[in-house]
This record gives sequence, C-alpha cells and structure tokens, in this order.
Amino acid sequence: MELSQVVSFALAHALLAGVGLLVAALVMRFLGRAAVRVVLAVGLLITAVLAWKEWQAGNGFLAVQTILVVGLLATGLVALVVRILSLVVALALFAAGWYLLVTAWMGSSFVSTNQGSAVWGIAAILSMLVTDRLIGRKHRLSRAALLAVVPKMA
Repeated sequence: MELSQVVSFALAHALLAGVGLLVAALVMRFLGRAAVRVVLAVGLLITAVLAWKEWQAGNGFLAVQTILVVGLLATGLVALVVRILSLVVALALFAAGWYLLVTAWMGSSFVSTNQGSAVWGIAAILSMLVTDRLIGRKHRLSRAALLAVVPKMA
C-alpha cells in the first residue's frame, strides 16, 4: 500500500479517520505520562542497585556518589526526552485529526483559507492544553483524596 493510497483513503473517510487520530492522541498522552513514570522508576532502581553493589564491593564513597549523581541525571534526562517525544507525537496526532475533522466538516477548500488554517491550528493546540489540564486535574484530585483518607487511618 502506497502513501498516496493511505492519504486518499483518509480524505475519503475524513470524519472517521479524524476521530480515530484524536483518540490515538489522547491515548498517547496517557501512555506518555505512564512511560515517563516507568522510566523514572526503572532508572532510580538501577541507580540504587549499582550504587549498592559499589558500596558492597568496598569502593570509596566518591565512586558511590558519582554513580548516584550520574544515574540520577541520566534518569532525569531520559525521562525528559520521553516526555518531549510523547508531547510531539500527541501534538502531531491532534493536528492531523483536527485537519481531517475540519476537512470533513467544511471541505478541503476551507482549510486552505486563513480562517480554516486558524481553526485547525487553534483546535489542535487547545486539544493539547485541555487534555494536559484534565490529566493534571485527575492527579490532583487523586492526591487530595489520598490526603483525605490518610489522616483518618492514623
């Protein structure tokens, strides 16, 4: 299957393909956050294990400190790269999805105008902001619920 066939199929079924891409972007946002947490957890665990092995081997405190600092920095940088890549992929999926939705709604000639381009771009950016806000609010609510339960247990 060639790229031109995929593009013509997507434009012929723009509404369905657009909704599918928007759902894929939402899933990507959640998977991106989960991937960052997994990278952080695994990186911290590996750093702790390596530092513990160096300490048990009788190496100096400087070697253990070096392993801890380098491991923590590397873990943070890898997590940052994973987060940025997930944001870029999600934005690309939102942009493609909204392009297809605007094309299905108003036609391809509307998207080529200034107003159509503005609607398309604003919809993609607002989708990113709204999903980020909803994901952040969900976590804040769960933290608040956890804090409300913890004092009752004590």
